[in-house]
Amino acid sequence: MRRIGLLGGMSWHSSIEYYTKINDAVAKKLGGHHSAQILLDSCDFADIRELQEANDWAGNDASLTATAQRLVDGGAEAVAIATNLMHKCAPAIEASVDVPLIHMVDSIATRAKRQGFSTLAVLGTRWTMLEDFYTGRLEAQGIKTLVPDEATCLEVDQIIWDELTQGKFTDASRSRYVEIMNDLKARGADAVALSCTEIGLLVPPETAPPTGPRLGRCSCCRNRRVDNGGRACNHSALNIGDCDDRNGNRHEPKRIRSSTVRLQMECPTLPRRPASAALT
Repeated sequence: MRRIGLLGGMSWHSSIEYYTKINDAVAKKLGGHHSAQILLDSCDFADIRELQEANDWAGNDASLTATAQRLVDGGAEAVAIATNLMHKCAPAIEASVDVPLIHMVDSIATRAKRQGFSTLAVLGTRWTMLEDFYTGRLEAQGIKTLVPDEATCLEVDQIIWDELTQGKFTDASRSRYVEIMNDLKARGADAVALSCTEIGLLVPPETAPPTGPRLGRCSCCRNRRVDNGGRACNHSALNIGDCDDRNGNRHEPKRIRSSTVRLQMECPTLPRRPASAALT
């Protein structure tokens, strides 16, 4: 089984999700007492947050590249950034290590196209929504993106930093996010990419908004597997909340049933390793 190195702690609430989901995937596939071989380097998020607030992205590049190198030195054969926003540092990380970086945006684009979603709404931090490193990478792969207006983007961002990344999940914020998701659906979104893992903790599948049969909420980079042939795959959950039946009849929200569809995401091919090192 190959080792994957996770750059975590941003925030630790979401790192738990990545660790749990990866192990769930391995346990379900291999059974018994099998679990994933994971190296997790969990930072002190206060240090990263200070650099974010100072708009010191060169500082964040340096911090995360050092983390990635520690993981590789510890035996990681691929690395993944366990946060959406910090993919802003992905180019620096890729340039600093000699193992693959599994990029969740590429996985989202691949699966969106396979599911027939041509327009994705993106919800996340203000940088994720308003800068090009995330939405631009989706657009470059043929996926149209929608984000809220700038004022709403700042509202979404404030809730993330003031509440979600500190482990605070309130009904008021949940209701507001559902309202924003419905607005994005009305603007033409086929699905909503929850491009901040903590949003998926605030609005889990069972509370999916009544947004119609095609609107989904993607939580990115949940599970990672690599088959014996050395091909890396990312598994993500796409939660689809339906409120209309096939005849167009509206149901009460309490009757909405959210289905979780496991999606296999393509990632870069990893170098071949001895059979004894195959990660599943």
